Amino acid sequence: MLENSNNQRQTANMFSYKWHQVHSYRDSGLRNLWGNWLKEKYLTGNQQLLEEIFDSDKVRMLDAGCGAGISSLLLFGDYLRKADYIGVDISDSIELAKIEFNELDLQGTFIQSDLFELDKEFVNFDLIFSEGVLHHTPSVERGIKFLAERLSKDGFLLFYVYKKKAPIREWTDDFIRNQVSDLEPDQAWEALEGLTEFGISLGELNAQIEVKKDLPILGIVAGKYDLQRLFYYVFMKAFYSPDLSFEEMHHVNYDWYSPKYCWRHTPEDIESFCINSGLTVKQLHVDDSGISVVAKKL
Repeated sequence: MLENSNNQRQTANMFSYKWHQVHSYRDSGLRNLWGNWLKEKYLTGNQQLLEEIFDSDKVRMLDAGCGAGISSLLLFGDYLRKADYIGVDISDSIELAKIEFNELDLQGTFIQSDLFELDKEFVNFDLIFSEGVLHHTPSVERGIKFLAERLSKDGFLLFYVYKKKAPIREWTDDFIRNQVSDLEPDQAWEALEGLTEFGISLGELNAQIEVKKDLPILGIVAGKYDLQRLFYYVFMKAFYSPDLSFEEMHHVNYDWYSPKYCWRHTPEDIESFCINSGLTVKQLHVDDSGISVVAKKL
């Protein structure tokens, strides 16, 4: 591994543990929510995007930080049958990705590697997909540039990164992360269980609150809010969905708090990083959680 190798090793260990908690994401509840979210981020406003990307019989594709391969399966589906797919991940979750692909009779090559250590022959991709990965590397800006250099002319880069949030939420997230990221993965998983329970308790209140005046100093806009969602986006990530099990909700919280690297940026930052990397931003989707980008190599 390159510089900051201890932090990269920690990232690999945490995500290896997360993906091996198969019971926390194999259920249809989380997968349905996950798949709908991916399609909303990348395809809203451009339903023909996948047809445009997969316009030939064989599309050279890199899944940069593939994990267990779930995001690619949910977003691209049968389009993957037209792809020369290479999945790379820093953790041993690639073994789970192989199983996922085999179950669907999909072809793919899987490599365990730090992205920044990929061999030079990994170039000229028609599509690079990096869902929720670059903010877990030493540098989002460097990651975008690195991937852009591996695209073919007119190739597509699709990626998602975290957005900066309200000031108290930013502080609390870093405080909690500093408490758990030095623990062993199973210890971190256990340490965060109370947080997941807290989110469930808030959600089950099903309470509404009205903020009558903007509070810009706290990043709150006047309006009516579900109490749990207001707490979630302004004070602390404690995920809740009435349609998911405890383990599925806990998977989401662990994913957020366990890695050492967890950079957040503004949309302006991300657009600038893309332009400086020779990319044209075709779509920039910003929601309360993050920034999803569809970019094309000039």
